[in-house]
Amino acid sequence: MGRPPRAFFFNSVGVMLWIFSLLFWFVAATPLISQETQDPEVAGRDLIDRSVNGLLQEYPGVRIETFGSGEVYVYGRSMTPSEDPFTATEEWLTAHGAALGNPDAVLLPTFADPIKEDRFTCFGYDQQLEGLPVIAGIVRVLVLDDGRDQLSEVVYVAGRLARSPVGGFGSMVIDAASALRIAKGLPENELLINWETPTLVVVPRGLLPAARCWRVQGSNLSRLGDPLQRSTYVDTGTGDVILQLEEIHHIDIDGTVEALITVNNTPDIPTNPEVQLPLNGVQVSIPSGATVSTGTDGTFSLPHASTDAATVQVVLQGSWVNVFHDQGPELVLQQSVTPPGNVLLLMNPGATEFDTAQVNGYHYTTLTHDFFRERTAGIGGIDVPITCNVNLNQSCNAFYSSGGQSINFFAAGGGCPNTAFESVVTHEYGHFIVNRLNLVQNAFGEGYGDCVGILMADDPIIGREFLGPGTWVRNIEEANTQFPCPDSEVHFCGQVLAGCWWDTRVALGTTQGSAEGLAIAQQLFVDWSVITIGMTGGSNESATAATAIEALVADDDDGNTDNGSPHYTEICAGFSSHNIDCPVIQNIGFSFPDGVPEQLLPNRDTVIRVDILPISGLPEPGSGTVHYRTGGAGAFTAAPLSQIGIDQYEAEIPGQLCGENVEFYFQASDTTGVTVTSPGNAPLQTYEAGVFEAIEVIAEDDFEGGSTWTGGLTGDTATTGAWVLVDPNPTQAQPGSDHSEVGTLCWVTGQGTPGGSLGENDVDGGFTTLLSPVFDLSGTTDPIVSYWRWYSNDTGAAPNADTLVVEISADGGGNYSTLEIVGPAGEGSNGGWFFAQYHVSDFITPSSQVRFRFVASDLAAGSLVEAAIDDFGIESRICSIEPLFIRGDTNLDASIDITDAVNILVGIFGGGVLGCFDAADIDDSGSLNVADAIVLLNYLFRSEGQPDPPFPGCGVDPTDDPLDCAGTGNCP
Repeated sequence: MGRPPRAFFFNSVGVMLWIFSLLFWFVAATPLISQETQDPEVAGRDLIDRSVNGLLQEYPGVRIETFGSGEVYVYGRSMTPSEDPFTATEEWLTAHGAALGNPDAVLLPTFADPIKEDRFTCFGYDQQLEGLPVIAGIVRVLVLDDGRDQLSEVVYVAGRLARSPVGGFGSMVIDAASALRIAKGLPENELLINWETPTLVVVPRGLLPAARCWRVQGSNLSRLGDPLQRSTYVDTGTGDVILQLEEIHHIDIDGTVEALITVNNTPDIPTNPEVQLPLNGVQVSIPSGATVSTGTDGTFSLPHASTDAATVQVVLQGSWVNVFHDQGPELVLQQSVTPPGNVLLLMNPGATEFDTAQVNGYHYTTLTHDFFRERTAGIGGIDVPITCNVNLNQSCNAFYSSGGQSINFFAAGGGCPNTAFESVVTHEYGHFIVNRLNLVQNAFGEGYGDCVGILMADDPIIGREFLGPGTWVRNIEEANTQFPCPDSEVHFCGQVLAGCWWDTRVALGTTQGSAEGLAIAQQLFVDWSVITIGMTGGSNESATAATAIEALVADDDDGNTDNGSPHYTEICAGFSSHNIDCPVIQNIGFSFPDGVPEQLLPNRDTVIRVDILPISGLPEPGSGTVHYRTGGAGAFTAAPLSQIGIDQYEAEIPGQLCGENVEFYFQASDTTGVTVTSPGNAPLQTYEAGVFEAIEVIAEDDFEGGSTWTGGLTGDTATTGAWVLVDPNPTQAQPGSDHSEVGTLCWVTGQGTPGGSLGENDVDGGFTTLLSPVFDLSGTTDPIVSYWRWYSNDTGAAPNADTLVVEISADGGGNYSTLEIVGPAGEGSNGGWFFAQYHVSDFITPSSQVRFRFVASDLAAGSLVEAAIDDFGIESRICSIEPLFIRGDTNLDASIDITDAVNILVGIFGGGVLGCFDAADIDDSGSLNVADAIVLLNYLFRSEGQPDPPFPGCGVDPTDDPLDCAGTGNCP
């Protein structure tokens, strides 16, 4: 410590004249250029938790709800503003997709549907794992884009993603034949007689790793009165039966099951005479001539090249349904018509049971399709003809089959009418919509079908007169089934969902008038259908609190559900009548003008600016508090916020020990006494900040100046494709350039000739290893390793069969722990540079003998494997008692300008006193001289170079030299 030695001195007047002449030369000779810096991005290993925390940090007040089966809902604030809905969606999934529970999820886009008069667009995605479809693996993203010269913004994301097992699914112990034997051997499957070839799928298991399974489907559709079709999911690794799903969805008559309704909600019985109605979309033709379809009012114009009479034929086939008669030939009308015609063609003038059943099946299937299509351009999967089988030689039932994509209705008998009437048809078509949305059936499917029926007919009863006058299949209003469902029967539990929507319709009718309330309820239900991710397939689960969130998001009109939605009161009344609570409207909200900190300095109090803002209510003055704790457990300490202006406050978190992780949240009340927190569900979720002083770079290698790494080790078995350090030649599988912004070199598995074949020098016949030097990480605090990797395994005759394994050792390579396994399929296994980052302490105890290795293998026949590594680095958090300072801030005013250069020269030549010699040592040479002032002036006025670290933020001196700072330096 103390003043450094100086070689010579001038008198004070001469010094000042010389200094200012030098400064004048710099200022006059160069323009003043603004200085910009960019803070480095530090991501954590635990991508899911960090992505959730990142969402909370970036969008304070956003709500993130999770449910027991792995569902994640993100809503309450607009996010990722962008120029169009698609870009906003992709940017959200790229930046925050890990918050949905699987950072490596492969999402396949399925639809992009406008809703709510095109002000919103809903994007749908289905999940794949290792190239296999995931049962109920779904993501929905809703984007606000109202076309009023403002950016598109994501306002809602919901997903249920299967968790990837560590290291992949492992060996396939159970083959298709064994899975078929297991499924056939189950007692519950003994009545199934027809079996399909097993197919591979992935079955999610909530928060547990997903299971790869054989889907084995068996059926017995000819079984009188009770056709069967069931899918059994057999784990390929253990042979365990993971899941069974019924694929036949009946209207069973057991006293508790209800069915769908139609326009009059009454079957074909003597007391309900037929009403003559137009047939929409039915096929009209001249045999061997033109074919057209009728319009919505039943009219048609059939081209005919002659004035002669022609035979006109009408069959019950259309764009959305084809009707088949099970006990005889299909109904066909043929009539001779002389142009121009204007003839009335009546399909079933005799109105027999079998004829009317065919007309009913056609009419109500088409009507249900059009009910949805008139309210949304989405759900594109319904725009195909479904098979409608009527007059099956059984009684008292109906069912939907996903295998044949058919709806099926029974003839009269056993005391029941013909089941092809309105409520039954609309219910079964509802199952078809659930299937088209790739949602799971069971209780949710039954409840959904009931919702379609009751909202189309505006009647809470399913299947009136089904067993005679005054009977029904289900009475949603009278049943009043509550959540959670006390039964396990799917039709009974489906009434929870149907009851929520019926009571919402009733509440809307009360406030809006019956007709307007029905129209709102119908449109809201269709909008909700587009964004819902359904349930997991449990027999007693048709609606939960998540369903209420979905309904409110579908009703929202401004991208902010914290202030409610246009029909919040009615929706919540409908759901609460079935014991499901809505999220509470936040009458007030939080804003953080300076952001929410992710780093706290050790032993220093941290002040956070907090604004508590009115939304639909007023903040209660003096009610704001900040709550914080360390250690990840125990009680939070509460401290009041200090008011500094109208709705403006400061929160203070006392200084904490270096190395701690601080969890904190904010709380305030409105003038009605309702408490609001940020994050919205605190303390279950909190903001987090690490306590440290600076980041120390331990290793940083772009492989441009030679390398101490070793590629290809003794004992490697690969015959070609050993690791080499080169400027890579591009192929379909290998990169054509390294990752570094400056330079050309990176490590790759083999270098082929320019223009050579795809597999010329890929990894073949075994494995090849890239070995790092030894790193001393002893004494470091939370060291983090990062690198960019390229891996391609999706080409060749047998793609997606091998892996890239990254390992870490604490004993110089004697023993290794797995850091990550890339492949054999999924994101990161089909080429492209990907960033990876891990906390070393999560795998080993940091030591002086830490080493890494990257092992690329070709252990399967026919695959083409290429890998590359670049820009490897290790950094650590610094917990130091050394003074903090900013290099260049010599007068300790927390800014860098010309006065700092003057201060250096005065300190050297004029006898001035410097409070922090390290801050004046601009080039970190360990001594002070005129070169320091020149470097700083070049930075300020010529934009040449910059001060050495720590710069532009606070930090400690990275070199050991005789210079130091007095006191605490120029940092807080």
